[in-house]
Amino acid sequence: MHGTRFRYVALGDSLTEGLGDKNFDVDREGAGWADRLATLIARECAESRVDVEYANLSVRSRTATAIFGDQVAQALDLRPDLVTIMAGANDLWRPGARLDVVEAVVRSALERFHGIGTAVVLANTINPAHHWAFRLGIPRSRRMSNLLDGLAREYNVHLLDVHGSVSLRRQRFWASDMVHFGERGHIHVANRAAKLLGLSHRLTVPPFDQPPRDYQTPREFVRWIWHHVVPFMLRVIRRVTAGDGVMAKHERYVIANPHAWPSRRVTTPDVSRSQGPAVESVNL
Repeated sequence: MHGTRFRYVALGDSLTEGLGDKNFDVDREGAGWADRLATLIARECAESRVDVEYANLSVRSRTATAIFGDQVAQALDLRPDLVTIMAGANDLWRPGARLDVVEAVVRSALERFHGIGTAVVLANTINPAHHWAFRLGIPRSRRMSNLLDGLAREYNVHLLDVHGSVSLRRQRFWASDMVHFGERGHIHVANRAAKLLGLSHRLTVPPFDQPPRDYQTPREFVRWIWHHVVPFMLRVIRRVTAGDGVMAKHERYVIANPHAWPSRRVTTPDVSRSQGPAVESVNL
């Protein structure tokens, strides 16, 4: 805590940048699970008249080494009270990705944050079981998540378990591209993080406009191939990524809005005491 300010920095790729969330294509401000978590933290701190300063350094297409390297270096300069890190999804489809290299950069990042007294929430890797076309990536995601799980235990930091989420195995929690969390997916992850930190508020989940499905119709599958898979393959051929030329949306602190998203108070906030410091240790 810096006086009457609490500083939170989010690191990651497109999942943390907020792609797939409601209205992201129109305005990425406030979109994504980390921006939504910042809202919940701000609700918590508002009761003590503490402002939450929030930065989101995430950029789509970034690999684990880029996130635990360049983004960590940027975050250290901001000296946050809390940092969340979600990385590894883009490494699932890169044959040359090496777990020993990932382990080294994660260790370095956790030690450096520990050195300046920053609390860390470390997410493991998504389990791409929601769509049959991605299931070849499940073994690698399991290995990556096992590595991150072990490091979270070793360094006694909070583990945000997205890999083990049963909800995220359902297509209803994903955007139409099947690669990014949809609105409900971002809400789900933000609420899991809030529970992990012992916050007293949760985001409210909007009702479905129509009965949800966890499969694609043949027409939807063809549309998905044309609108999402083909453009991705063309980028691979041209050796460009969706993140080329994209800047982080909040490289410097902004004040988080405690009312940016609807939320509700829970009667008994539940924090896991076995996975890292309790919420009071980050001075919320």
